[in-house]
Amino acid sequence: MRVLILLAVLTPSLAAIAASPAVEAALALPRTKPAHFVETSLALANLGATEDADRIAEEFAKLKPSEEELTRLVQDVGTAALLQLAKRFPETSRLVERAIAAADAAATSPERLSRLLEQLTTGDLAEQQRVLREFRRTGTAGVTFLIDAIATVDDSQSEARLREALVALDPESLPAIVAATASESPAVATQACYAVGRLAQRGRLQATLPVTLLLRPALTRDDTVGEAARWSYAQARGGLPSPAEAAALLDRSLELIDRTSLPLPISPEGTLAWPGAGEVPLDQADREHAARKAADRAVLAPGDPASRRRAALLAAEAGELAPNAPPLDDFRGSELLTMLGDALKGGQHTAAELLCDTLGSRRDVSARLGAAGKPTPLAAALRSPSPAVRYAALSAIMQIEPTTPFPGSSGVAEALAYFVAGRGDRRAVVAAPTIAYASEVAGMLATAGYSTTPVNTGAELMELVSVSPDVELLLIDLAVLRPAIRETVFRLRRTPAGGELPSAPARKLART
Repeated sequence: MRVLILLAVLTPSLAAIAASPAVEAALALPRTKPAHFVETSLALANLGATEDADRIAEEFAKLKPSEEELTRLVQDVGTAALLQLAKRFPETSRLVERAIAAADAAATSPERLSRLLEQLTTGDLAEQQRVLREFRRTGTAGVTFLIDAIATVDDSQSEARLREALVALDPESLPAIVAATASESPAVATQACYAVGRLAQRGRLQATLPVTLLLRPALTRDDTVGEAARWSYAQARGGLPSPAEAAALLDRSLELIDRTSLPLPISPEGTLAWPGAGEVPLDQADREHAARKAADRAVLAPGDPASRRRAALLAAEAGELAPNAPPLDDFRGSELLTMLGDALKGGQHTAAELLCDTLGSRRDVSARLGAAGKPTPLAAALRSPSPAVRYAALSAIMQIEPTTPFPGSSGVAEALAYFVAGRGDRRAVVAAPTIAYASEVAGMLATAGYSTTPVNTGAELMELVSVSPDVELLLIDLAVLRPAIRETVFRLRRTPAGGELPSAPARKLART
């Protein structure tokens, strides 16, 4: 009797949903394109018709639309609706991700950006404002495209419009503008320098970094780049300093970069838009700017050998993004050893590795003989916390072929023991909240030739990285614990062994 009464109470509400005009209208909507499935499933979910909503969401997840149809889907329903769909109906996540990726690719395609560029350089003020809004939606891809376009336009009016577009896109454009002030293209460097001044005029130049980067061209160049740098520096700081004052300003700026990261806006992923290099990590941009300032400092003080060594050292640390600097081959062996000692003290492992390679190629016996019985920096490098530096130092000493013991030579045996322990396998480590999930991802990597160790804490991950010379890839789940993901990555990036390894979110890999 109680069961019948309960059914009598529930039946009217269920019938009301089934007979609801709104539900019936939603079910009656045509479903001939992907947008119809999204709109109908969300409408039914909001009306409480969960079974019908689930059914239509499953139908959507099974669709096989083209890239063009996926792009149109984002345009029809919007990114917010798709993200809401994926949150409510997880089975649709894969298709939603594909749609958003397709829309992003279409929005930043060279063809579309070229059309926007033509409208920007030929349209009236209202058209320019509309195009700027479109460029802002393209993010850093649009910023980089505008900078590259400055090098190709052939009239000053178009250059000025592109420059003002970059200024209007601040703060997203600021990192790229700063980098472009050192462009090899005179047109790009000129307009980038002018853009810094325009930002200063508008009171939007909060960081001192762009201003100090104007010092070298302002004080040493008589072309359009120098003229633009002098004008912009005047807008930001007034009169130009003397070369000695400029050198002191650059020294203080280098100290600031050494203590903190660049005062520039970054993406949520911690990257900066970089002309010619796409998105680069913030720490890589830090190294480039330090190298550039050191190179400027050396030019402004040509008689200072310490400035010249520092410029070469920081350029070696910055790698491919570094500006022109004296090559390492131009330095004497004693200078290279001094630079190697500075690199080891400063934790500049990329530069230390290159310096060891250079010393080894010279087969200079003096590189292993320290003064007063102390190890040389090359011998000290055998005990570097960076495996790459230890290997480079060991290789250099083997090239020199010492026949007698030398200060620090016991480090040779220790380094050999470490590398002999490696099996030569391509090893990876996967860290995830559970061993089962980590093992699943490890199985995927086996098909790529990796011997993978699954762990379920960040601490185990860091321990394996520190003791194994074979690890070359890390996959870390965003939900990893002890410590959590942010702390785990923070510690890894500040250890030489972990900082040199590529890493990626394991959860994303598992979905693909």
